Amino acid sequence: MLPLTFANPADFDLIEQEDTVVITGIHAAIRGGKTVMATLKKSGKEIALEHAMSPRQIDVLIAGGLINWVKHQS
Repeated sequence: MLPLTFANPADFDLIEQEDTVVITGIHAAIRGGKTVMATLKKSGKEIALEHAMSPRQIDVLIAGGLINWVKHQS
């Protein structure tokens, strides 16, 4: 699960019941900065999400967890 929050808390109200939040290119998005863009499938609206992960936390997440990350360390 990604630890993301709304850049604009009011965007929470844009999500409808049974809506899907779509994030494409998530690996590049979380490595590219603290803001991740997402699209709401029902309305097509785009919202900004943020994370506060460190580079190491991002690497662990992308590796699939701490055990996998440690396994691949030299």
